Amino acid sequence: MIKKTIIIFINHLEKKIRTDVRYVLKGFFWLGSGHFISMLTGLATSVAFANLLVPETYGNFRYALSLLPFLEITTLAGLNNSFTISVSKGLEGDFYNILKTRMKWGLLGTLGGLFLSFYYYFNGNKELSLLIAIMAIFVPLLNTPTIYGGLLLGRKKFKVISVINSISSIVYTITTVVTIFFFKEVIILLLSYLVVNTLIRFGLLLYVVKTNPPNNNKDEKVINYGKKISVLEIINIISSSLDNILIFHYLGAVELAIYSFVKKVPENIKFIPRFLTDLSTPKFSSKDIGDPFVKKEVLRKTIIFYSGMAGIVVIYIILAPFIFRTLFGPYREYAYLSQLYAISFALNFGGLFLNFVETNRKVKSVVSMHLITSSITIAVVFLSLKFYGLTGLVLGYSGIRFINSWIRYFYFRKATS
Repeated sequence: MIKKTIIIFINHLEKKIRTDVRYVLKGFFWLGSGHFISMLTGLATSVAFANLLVPETYGNFRYALSLLPFLEITTLAGLNNSFTISVSKGLEGDFYNILKTRMKWGLLGTLGGLFLSFYYYFNGNKELSLLIAIMAIFVPLLNTPTIYGGLLLGRKKFKVISVINSISSIVYTITTVVTIFFFKEVIILLLSYLVVNTLIRFGLLLYVVKTNPPNNNKDEKVINYGKKISVLEIINIISSSLDNILIFHYLGAVELAIYSFVKKVPENIKFIPRFLTDLSTPKFSSKDIGDPFVKKEVLRKTIIFYSGMAGIVVIYIILAPFIFRTLFGPYREYAYLSQLYAISFALNFGGLFLNFVETNRKVKSVVSMHLITSSITIAVVFLSLKFYGLTGLVLGYSGIRFINSWIRYFYFRKATS
C-alpha cells in the first residue's frame, strides 16, 4: 500500500514538474551518498589539518597543491568530458586511446615542472624546488586514470561511481590522518597525497575496465573536441588557482591556511550543481538543441534547483559558527568569512546553461564563454584581494558567480535561438 502510494505520488510529481523524477532521485541518491561520505572523510581530514598542523605548514602544503594544476595542463583534462558525451551515445571505443593520449601529453608537464624546479633551486628556494620536482614526476599518472569516470558517468552508473568514490575517499582519509599524526613535514604530506591518490586511481581504473569493459564503437569527434576544450583549461586553471597563489604571495602561508578553511564547508554546496551536471550530461547529449520545449524546461528546472540551493546556503550561514567552534577551533574567529563566502553559491545559477552548451559541442560558444567568465574571475580575484584583502576576495566571489551565471544564460539563449 505504501509502495503504491509512493508510485502514485511520483507519477503526479513527474506530471506536475515535467521531470523524470525517478531518474533524478536515483542519480541524486547514489551521487549524493557518495558525496556525503566524501564530505565526511574530507571533514575528518580537514579537522586533522586544522588541529594537528600549525597554520604555516598547512598553508605551504596548500600552496604546493595550488601549483599542481598548472603542471597538469598538458594532460588534456577536457578529453574526459568529451568522452562522457560520446559514451552517452554508445561510442566508447576511444577509451584506451584517450588514456594513452593524456599520459603521453602529461610528459610535457613533467618536463615543464622539472624546468620550474630548477628555476626555484637556482634562485635559492630549495624546499619549493623539491616540492615541484616531486609533483612533476606524478603529472602523467595522478589524474589520467580518471577516464574511468567518463565511462561510468556516460553509462549512468551512478551506484558504481558512488561506491568507488566512497572507498577511495575513506582510504585517502585514513592514510592522510595517520601521516599527519606521525609526520608534520610538508614534503612527506605531499608525497602521501600523490602516492596514495595515484595508486587508488590506477586500482579503480583496472577494476572498472574489468567489470565494465568499453565497447569498440568509436567517435571521430571525441579527441578533436576534447583537445579544443582542454585549451580552455589553461585559463580555467588560472582563474581557479589564482586566489591561493596570490594570497600566498601577498599575505603569506598563514592567511592561505585561513582561507582554505573558510572555503572548506561551503565548497561542498557546489557539488549540488555538479550533481545536476552529471545527471544532465547523458540527457542533454541526446536532446534536440533546437526544440523550444527543451529550452523552456532548462529554464524552469534552473529556477527550481537553484531556489533549493539558496535554502541550503541559509542553513549553512546559521550553522557556520557552531561548525567552526566544533571542528576548526584554531580558526573559529573566521566563521564570518565562511558565511560571506557561502552567499556566492546562492547566486550561482548558471550550471545547467553551461552544461547544455557544452554537451551539444558548440565549440565557438564554449570557447568564448569560458574565456569571458574566466577573465572576469581573474580580474575580480586580483583586484579584490589586492585592495581589500581576504574579506574583499570572499565578497568578490558573489559578484563573480552572479555575473558569470548571466553570461552562461546569454550563451544558452544564443545556442537555442
